[in-house]
Amino acid sequence: MSNTAALVVGIPLLAYLYIVRRRRYARAHKISRGFASRPLSSMTLKEAYAIIEELQTLEFPTAFDKARAYALLKTGGIPTISKLLMATGQSSEKNAPKRAVDTNIILMETQTNDVDSDRHFRAVARMNYLHERYRKAGKILDEDMLHTLGSGMAEIIRFVDDYEWRRLSDVEVCALGVWHRALGDAMKIPYTALPSHEEGWADGLQFARELERWVGEYEARVAVNTPSNSAFVSRYIESKIGKVRPALKPLLKRALAADLDDTMRKSMGLQEPGLLLKCVVRLIQTGRWLALRYVRLPRPETQPRRHLQEKPDPDSGLYNFRHGYVEPWYLSPGHRRQVDPERYRGKGYSLDTVGPLPQEGKGVEEMDATVEVLRNLEGRGCPFGHGKGSSL
Repeated sequence: MSNTAALVVGIPLLAYLYIVRRRRYARAHKISRGFASRPLSSMTLKEAYAIIEELQTLEFPTAFDKARAYALLKTGGIPTISKLLMATGQSSEKNAPKRAVDTNIILMETQTNDVDSDRHFRAVARMNYLHERYRKAGKILDEDMLHTLGSGMAEIIRFVDDYEWRRLSDVEVCALGVWHRALGDAMKIPYTALPSHEEGWADGLQFARELERWVGEYEARVAVNTPSNSAFVSRYIESKIGKVRPALKPLLKRALAADLDDTMRKSMGLQEPGLLLKCVVRLIQTGRWLALRYVRLPRPETQPRRHLQEKPDPDSGLYNFRHGYVEPWYLSPGHRRQVDPERYRGKGYSLDTVGPLPQEGKGVEEMDATVEVLRNLEGRGCPFGHGKGSSL
């Protein structure tokens, strides 16, 4: 190649890579600048949600999607949780596919809607209603609730820091801590298991890191394989890959296990992926990391990744849900995967009824009361803004 040709190709290429570099880090710099002269303890819940919304729809949508999936999967690695899930019958072969979709809907309605919106409040209220009788009966332990809350946050941090093109900043981790602290308060989860529960936490960053460490310690202490663990995990995975050719399923399950530590992998009854498969998975992940960091422009603000329908159907008031689960629950009648709109609720879902079939239409009055309480919850606006954030 002549010098002239090299310049013709090289200069635009270098210019493009420079533009990618500047634009790739623009959001990170903008988020950090917001707290350059402010203490992290002053971060409000609204600010935390705005940061998380930018991360989950624009900056790291794939990591957030995987974090949600693995957090739900890992509940099957805690024996007390999996035992209850199997005992209720909602994780039976028949009911598991719908339960997986319903759980994901409630989680996403909570995470992806504005923290002062009716949809956010009703999603939390629905979650509280579905858990309440089991908590009162002592079948759901406070530590298991704390683990479920903390695992959802810890998986976000893990998938971004380990697999994305950059790590989360302290400001972004603080936002996760503020949001999850507020959610834990709304769910009446006590923090007495955390080391700083008496003196409280200086800010969301300290809370997030402490909760993240506790999740790992709790899993190391209680996560052991049981028949209920293996059954729940198997059925949950089937709800995602059930249509795949049977010959490929063992390979996909081992590939899923490649993103788990040994403690949780063994607890869930998943096979060791093996060195070769681990290398292949890591090679694919590294290729994606390199492409995102150095070659691809960031996702434009006009193209956020959203799974939930933003507005309900004007006639029914119900929402459809776009997802990749095996059974087409809540997919619109015109969707290519919808095979039986009547059976699979093709008209959509309502937050007042989503959940186990025996609970459909129940708990609406209790949810209304919970929403009113949540709207006026003390300390909700700025969870760490009054000195140390105290524990419940």
